[in-house]
Amino acid sequence: MRQFIRADAALGALATLALQILHLGSVSGFVDLRGPGQRYQNTTIFTATDSYSEGRCLASWAMAAAMAASDEFSVKNGTVRRLSYQHVMECCTDCYDGLPNGCSGGNFLKAMNFLNAQGTVSGGGSIPIGVSCKGYSFRECTLDPSKITGALPFCDSADYDATRFSSTCRTTCDAQGAGTTEKYKLSTPMQVTTTSYVSSMENILNAGSTNARALVTEMQVYEDLQWYNAGDVYTHLWGRHIGSVAVVIYGYGQDPMTGLNFWLVRMPFGNSFGDGGYMKVHKGANACGIENPGNSYYFS
Repeated sequence: MRQFIRADAALGALATLALQILHLGSVSGFVDLRGPGQRYQNTTIFTATDSYSEGRCLASWAMAAAMAASDEFSVKNGTVRRLSYQHVMECCTDCYDGLPNGCSGGNFLKAMNFLNAQGTVSGGGSIPIGVSCKGYSFRECTLDPSKITGALPFCDSADYDATRFSSTCRTTCDAQGAGTTEKYKLSTPMQVTTTSYVSSMENILNAGSTNARALVTEMQVYEDLQWYNAGDVYTHLWGRHIGSVAVVIYGYGQDPMTGLNFWLVRMPFGNSFGDGGYMKVHKGANACGIENPGNSYYFS
């Protein structure tokens, strides 16, 4: 399992691109369409609308693990809990072994194992939502003036100051946090079997009636990703290899316009990217290595 380290600062601009935004419901509605090759996760999974933006940090390794963990915990326990990736980045030192801190990259499988063995507190984005203990060090912001809203401010120099990231495993909640330091633990991470790998990935996603069954995996990133348009089925066509990123697969389907099969993938670039933070990645072609055998995991 390689570490998720971005190789080019240009990737950080992905979260701020002026891309066409469609409502997720217009694509899938996150429902089971009851047809061959059409499976999406339950509409009650709250991260369908939450925004996950790594911003200045190389945080996808912790963010993707916590995203899938939040869904899994909430569905299994019948109560919504957003789980803190900031806590994982601070406290799972084994996750970023050999790197300065959790803001410099890490390993998503080790993060999933940490969530199983140690657990994490409630949390999520930079602004605590509801009962939340520990938020993310970096707020979501934009460099595109047309995107500025009350919830999405213009980025300033502090938003790119990585020295603000705490490398200390804090045992207290944020000053503005309303939660407790109670830790929530997840079930054991399981690897998707490499036998008939794509079908095995589908089978795990289809087991989502009582479990969230989101898949955490790795996707290679190329320059042409910055030109992704919401609703398109993406596969790499041109540009340099920039790095890799941990992502969460929530379902799959077939595009009615092109007939192409796709994975429905949550990216860590904020809701201003793609379709509310999601994109369609070509399925069955190992686009950007998203179907590399043995690289997808889920909470059992």
